[in-house]
Amino acid sequence: MEQPRCQMEEPLQETEEESVQPETEEQAVQQKRSWEEQQKIHQKHWEEQQRMAEKRREFQRELAADRIRFQEELASDRRRFLKELTADRRRFEQEQQEFYLRKEREERRLAERERLIKAKWELLEMELQKLAGEREAFEKKKEAEEVKMHGVQGRMKVKYPSEMELFFSGVENEVDMKKRYRELIKIFHPDNSTGDTQTLQMINRTYESLKKQFSA
Repeated sequence: MEQPRCQMEEPLQETEEESVQPETEEQAVQQKRSWEEQQKIHQKHWEEQQRMAEKRREFQRELAADRIRFQEELASDRRRFLKELTADRRRFEQEQQEFYLRKEREERRLAERERLIKAKWELLEMELQKLAGEREAFEKKKEAEEVKMHGVQGRMKVKYPSEMELFFSGVENEVDMKKRYRELIKIFHPDNSTGDTQTLQMINRTYESLKKQFSA
């Protein structure tokens, strides 16, 4: 290990000057020992400086390594965050798409239900008009037949329940009643798109009531 030249030359010069004319041999030995001690002190001081310099370099290397590790961890965290953010965005977009699909299906279902209700109502109106026409025609025919056979007093009067009078209007005998009942069942059965359980129950009650009247 190379030592500083300035530290080595100065003691040598002093030693050479002092060794020119030593007073005694003992003084010369003391001077030599003093010079050696000074050299050791300078050597230790120089070595201490070298150790401090090495520690400083080691600290700088560790600091640089920590900085690189921190930057790598920061970059890794950033990549993970972007990956999670992308996954969340895709999941949100998928949920949004599923929501719009469910909304579209529900709108189609409601539109179809509205269409069926409208068709049911139109069919009901048509059947009511048909029944009203049949009733009027049947009453005219029945009246003419009864007038012809028994006179005006011989006409049979059938009592209809007020809630279903229109459905069985024009029915004056058991055969027509059964025929009308079968037609109404086809229209209002719950298995049909135009079915209505409550209306069907009313039809059944009226049918039973008319059966009793015709069988009396």
